[in-house]
Amino acid sequence: MPSTELVSAFRNDEARQRFLRHYESAFRKWPVPREELTVRTSFGRVHVHRSGDGPGTPAVLLHGLAVTSAMWHPNVGALAEHRQVYAVDLLGEQGCSVHEKPIRDWADSAEWIEEVFAELGLDRAHLIGHSHGGWNAANYAVRYPSRLAGLTLLDPLGLGTISIRFPISVLRDLLALAAPRVLASRLSTGTLPTGTDILRLTRAVIRDFKIRLPKAGVLDDDQLRSLTMPTLVLLPEHSPVHDSRAVVARLRALLPAADTEIFPGVGHNFVMTHPELVNDRMVDFLAAAD
Repeated sequence: MPSTELVSAFRNDEARQRFLRHYESAFRKWPVPREELTVRTSFGRVHVHRSGDGPGTPAVLLHGLAVTSAMWHPNVGALAEHRQVYAVDLLGEQGCSVHEKPIRDWADSAEWIEEVFAELGLDRAHLIGHSHGGWNAANYAVRYPSRLAGLTLLDPLGLGTISIRFPISVLRDLLALAAPRVLASRLSTGTLPTGTDILRLTRAVIRDFKIRLPKAGVLDDDQLRSLTMPTLVLLPEHSPVHDSRAVVARLRALLPAADTEIFPGVGHNFVMTHPELVNDRMVDFLAAAD
């Protein structure tokens, strides 16, 4: 049996039950019918929400840190209109997936996703990831490119030098979680989600869940060049993760076929706060890639 210190988990059952109450509340905003699945992998049990039954190539969604699959509620309706959509609670992060075996490196981080694809019977799918989920998506795409009909990355880690502002932004937002509302709005740098239900969910896990995962990093030039599948990268002007313009310049040099765009005036969580910017863009891209 692996040491429990090497797997991510809630601090205790009381913390997990508190999280589950907020999790269920957050999913009341899910706009389309969904089925909850448990997928067994060699690294643990992965919780998946399935919606839609259209004829398009299925899409798999990987969420950002501390928001769970509930973050996709503004986007899933548009995506599920044309295809099956699988929203995955990332293994080893806050959510309903249960981490059981250590994920020791980037290869392991991709392997459990590959096992999810296999268990769901997905020979090919679109992979869509936001923030840390975007890093997981890109890391998977490097290792299992034949599985992907398309790759969509939404302000992901991993495409450019991680800004020194990022840990500072996260720290300030952690302080904002515990602050009164007026002070919280002044402290926040935009890495936290907006909306009462998702914020409550984030508060419920930020202190009560220990993450034991390999650190995300930047893909090297050869890894980026290997992403030959249709690729869409959408970035906010005000990203705390990296310099969005530098990321676009790097992609144009190493991955010129990638479709890139920077949205002015928005921050890291633009996927949730401004779905009108991204939903049609993603739907059109997925349809063209199909």
